[in-house]
Amino acid sequence: MRRHCAQSSFAQLGLNDVTELYVEDRNESNDRAKLEALEGVQAVFFSGGDQLRIMSQIGGTPIFDPVLEIYKSGDVEH
Repeated sequence: MRRHCAQSSFAQLGLNDVTELYVEDRNESNDRAKLEALEGVQAVFFSGGDQLRIMSQIGGTPIFDPVLEIYKSGDVEH
């Protein structure tokens, strides 16, 4: 149920091409399908508030590199 909630929330903001990507543990950050889901994206949004948990799951893993590049592209407000 939570997966559809975010898509409808973003749709209300005019963002209709949204893909939700869940990384439950560090092993999943090596998943090729998850890495491919980040190809060509313009923004990444992390839900929740525990930044330490997020970084403990993706920091130093293959999924972190494209997320960092998206951030460095300058299109993300912080």
